[in-house]
Amino acid sequence: MIYIYNAGPLFTEADIKQRKYEGAKFVEILERNNKEYFLANPIDLPFDNTKILTSKEIFLGDYEHVNKANVFFFELASGDAGTYVELGNAIEKYMNGK
Repeated sequence: MIYIYNAGPLFTEADIKQRKYEGAKFVEILERNNKEYFLANPIDLPFDNTKILTSKEIFLGDYEHVNKANVFFFELASGDAGTYVELGNAIEKYMNGK
């Protein structure tokens, strides 16, 4: 199974629109090619919206998906620190043979 993690900032309306666009394109391509997949696109992942999430809760949720993923996309041009952390987690995973 293809497990995709799509990382990028989510701070502006443009960021959110871009992540949603990317997610839709991934789904379109994977379904057209009959691929079994899970798309971890943080903008679309379910979170507990009944409370304000802490940075730690967000990090742990993202970290869990990074650890499960075998395909990654990172939008690095913005310099978003969270995206760089996710990239570091993916590199750590690779370096540990996972």
